[in-house]
Amino acid sequence: MARSHDRTGSPAHLPYRPVSLRDNATELRSLFAPNAIGSAIDRIVLDDTDGEGFLEFIELGPDFTLIVSRCRWEAERMLAYRGEGWVRMNFCLDAAAVFDFGDNGAFALNGAECRIFHQPRGLDCQHFITRHSQSICVTLSVKRGYLARELKLDATDLSEGFAGFVAGEHDSFFFERFALTPEMARTVRDMVQCPYAHQLRFLYQTSKAHELLCQAWDTAQRHDTVDVLPFRFTDEHRRRVVEVHDILDQTLDPAPSAVHLARRVGLNRNQLAYGFRKLYRTSVYEYHLTRRLDAAWDLLVTGEMTIAEVAYHVGYQHQASFTCAFRARFGMAPKEVRRGMRQTVAEAAEPARR
Repeated sequence: MARSHDRTGSPAHLPYRPVSLRDNATELRSLFAPNAIGSAIDRIVLDDTDGEGFLEFIELGPDFTLIVSRCRWEAERMLAYRGEGWVRMNFCLDAAAVFDFGDNGAFALNGAECRIFHQPRGLDCQHFITRHSQSICVTLSVKRGYLARELKLDATDLSEGFAGFVAGEHDSFFFERFALTPEMARTVRDMVQCPYAHQLRFLYQTSKAHELLCQAWDTAQRHDTVDVLPFRFTDEHRRRVVEVHDILDQTLDPAPSAVHLARRVGLNRNQLAYGFRKLYRTSVYEYHLTRRLDAAWDLLVTGEMTIAEVAYHVGYQHQASFTCAFRARFGMAPKEVRRGMRQTVAEAAEPARR
């Protein structure tokens, strides 16, 4: 009996193709349930599958866009942003993620911090989000012309990389970290808890975005930086991630938590999640779930166990939970697979009886 779902498939997730920082609200709309707020604002509300909370995309102008995020991610996510020449200013109260810029390095995003970086044209940024993590942050995306011509901000005391970019001396990648000041934290909280709707919301968020821009510029001029530690994926990291993969292959029981698995092989949760995705193009959870359900399919086809026995064998205490997970993966219930298998056997035996 043919399967209704490719065996190598995985649960739906954000597209790997890069999306635009200006147009990403439109491009992601098919994945979530957006509610229109105003002509220049798109809000994407997460459903129970993806998590809870919202992402808000606001176009303040052709050279100035804003993302406000207040959500908790239920599943691991990977999103790639196209390199379009934006300077991105990320003000974060809480996060557990990684920005990966290929040969330019990968950077862990943990906790409260301000990050300012330039993503040149052609340099995609892979944004990897850890499962069961929060994302409470505001991101300003600004083009050089807006900083230099419209705002006429003085770049004299900025870092060499940042100042050279604003002055038009280069278009190179740079990534700088700064301590999140109490003023920044208050402004971010104001924006994620904005009490207004429609045009008032747009005006409020616009004023707060400029407030954050001023705070970031002042902090950058004072060089209140923190160490930039690239998220390095070494051969030793690779070996330990492969060890986790081997552990998962040895059992059909529900996998231990990512934190437990990471500690077992000497990694932290972020290192394991990022490394596993990098090597196997899926998450620890998705890989082990797929393996258990594929094993269940094979057991159902053999017909040697009841459905309840198959569910228990692959680590489910309750048959209803097993049926729900199985249907989500294959598009049919276990009893339909069993019924189809019996029909196939009967049809194969029919010529022999004639």
